[in-house]
Amino acid sequence: MILGGNSAEICAGFAGWQVDVKKNRRGALLSPQNTVDGDLLGVRVARSMVSARVSPGRALAHLGTGDLLTLQIPEAPAAPTAAPLEPTVAPLP
Repeated sequence: MILGGNSAEICAGFAGWQVDVKKNRRGALLSPQNTVDGDLLGVRVARSMVSARVSPGRALAHLGTGDLLTLQIPEAPAAPTAAPLEPTVAPLP
């Protein structure tokens, strides 16, 4: 499941899918903006982990242990581009 949106609005639900997500207590935060953003995952985000800057490929993961792990997904190298083929002209016999 992927959730996107304002954490205050997502965490405000007391019934339905929000309760199921809170019970699971596992997930990843891509760009926590304040210390309560981890409430949906059952963990408090430390002030030192809060950043207004988005770090591509970085996430704070909670696996249900009570600790947040910092994950860094390596960027895949760009696929090499093939050089355009040079047209060849053969002389007529």
